Amino acid sequence: MTHRSEQILAAVKTRLTGLATTQGRVFRDRVHDLKEVPALSIEYINEARDSELSTDLADWWLHFSVDISVKSDNFTTTINKIRSEVTVALMADVTQGLSFVIDTEEEDLTAPEKSFDSEKPTATQVMPWKIMYRRNRSTPE
Repeated sequence: MTHRSEQILAAVKTRLTGLATTQGRVFRDRVHDLKEVPALSIEYINEARDSELSTDLADWWLHFSVDISVKSDNFTTTINKIRSEVTVALMADVTQGLSFVIDTEEEDLTAPEKSFDSEKPTATQVMPWKIMYRRNRSTPE
């Protein structure tokens, strides 16, 4: 069986694949430089137990980010367009199509990281998210 957090991250990737701005350039746990941008990278951050409902069940928050990478003279406009598409895609169904997911929330943003080392400026905007899910305390599937 697959851990519920893995099922959630796979569902997020599916929802974000095919956006008008980034198309199929959606990656998980990226470790290499991107060859084509704009692109998205889904990065696991951590998990925290929210509440214990009984001796068998607990609610958990899965924290992850959707990192937007762009190369553009007007990177703020490009990032904001992609941010809009990501938000619409993830909030269209706060359960992400999974019966054990309870809620999806976007968290606070920080300023994008910028680099001017190439012919066009590059920037990365980290969009932090959290998803609440329920699982059996003894089995994470």
